[in-house]
Amino acid sequence: MTGATFVRATEDLNVPLTCVRDSGVRSKSARHYALLEQGLISGSNFLLYVYAARMLPKEEWGALSFALASLLLLQGFQRAFVTLPMITSGELQGSGLTSLFFWRQLQGWVTGLTLLVICVFILLSSFAFAGWVTDSAMLTAALVVPLYYLEFARRVVIITLSMKRLLIMAIAYSVSLLLLVLIAYGLGVATQLKSLVAAMIVASVVSCLASRVALLPTRGQYQSGNWTPSSILHFGRWAAASSLAYSGYNFAVQAILAAIAGPGALGAFAAARNLTQPIGTLIQAMDSVDKPRAGHAHAKSGMSGLLRVIRQSWLWLLGLSLPYLITISFFSPQLLELIYGEKYADAWLLVSLWCLVMLAMIVTQPIETGLYVLRRPDWLFFGRATAAILVLIVTPWLVIRWAATGALIALAAGWGLAGLFASVQLLRVRNKELV
Repeated sequence: MTGATFVRATEDLNVPLTCVRDSGVRSKSARHYALLEQGLISGSNFLLYVYAARMLPKEEWGALSFALASLLLLQGFQRAFVTLPMITSGELQGSGLTSLFFWRQLQGWVTGLTLLVICVFILLSSFAFAGWVTDSAMLTAALVVPLYYLEFARRVVIITLSMKRLLIMAIAYSVSLLLLVLIAYGLGVATQLKSLVAAMIVASVVSCLASRVALLPTRGQYQSGNWTPSSILHFGRWAAASSLAYSGYNFAVQAILAAIAGPGALGAFAAARNLTQPIGTLIQAMDSVDKPRAGHAHAKSGMSGLLRVIRQSWLWLLGLSLPYLITISFFSPQLLELIYGEKYADAWLLVSLWCLVMLAMIVTQPIETGLYVLRRPDWLFFGRATAAILVLIVTPWLVIRWAATGALIALAAGWGLAGLFASVQLLRVRNKELV
């Protein structure tokens, strides 16, 4: 990159040059900043979800939980076509700046198509499904644009700017969310579902503004780093397919639980998950740093560099998560009563099963990162699809027999099988390099 190009790219981000000189995601403190950032965002969301689960009727909390799960499903497409190729390409700190116009355009298209799909579903669901499903889809439509762009802004900052900027975004989100809930409480509307959703939307917008990154599609120089439209399409369709397969043992399990046992069981499922949410936060924080690090390590050192980052991820994740998971599993009856009162006091087994699910995620996610870096989302798809098929065959029986407990058994099995299949593929690549 020439000096002039670098300066133009920096000006396009509307940030001072000194920010770009920071070591960012490659610094030793990057994981600490990522943990603080995810701790603030996910911690704020955790408190909001606990408040919602405690104050809202079970049906409304179930509808909100279903909307949030739907957003996770839909963000799989954003990840497939935008964020995953952007962060695993090995472009870090400056080299990724010249391709920002390309990624902004792609982000705009993916967001618009996602919103269109949701609107069509809302129209069809009003004729084909129960009213709470339509209500949940409308909540999804309201949240999708701000949350899509919040995620996009985070990823742009991570690969191109200082990790301190990422922390500023998180502080803006958390403070805004807290103030908005307090204002709603003062107005007497803090127990209304619409008020809580509005607080999430506004906090996301404030955080995007704090990033000081140009996010909307604009005119600019068309550069896409080492990606071409055809390679994006190839990567994206397989990554999207693997995301759908992943949904087979995540979203689909919850959908089966809701269909068979109703929104009340889904509410208990989500209430127990809230206790393990800090580990989800930890996984997301490590993933934010390790995916671009893994891409850069592979581009620089090949398979040995990639495997080194995967091992570091396991050490960090297991070292930080195991004490917490053991503690909440042992004290789950007391914690449930303290947080929710009597409403979910009998959900202690669900908490222990969620701990098992989180352990499976911790082992599996760094391995799947390796397949993304190798640009083999097709291998990831076949592994996830096999796991999803096996899990979905038994999920209805498990849910009929044990309700939310059965759903979590299916979820843990899905993550475990996916991790096993991905590790086999990764070992095949390593063994070929050793030959």
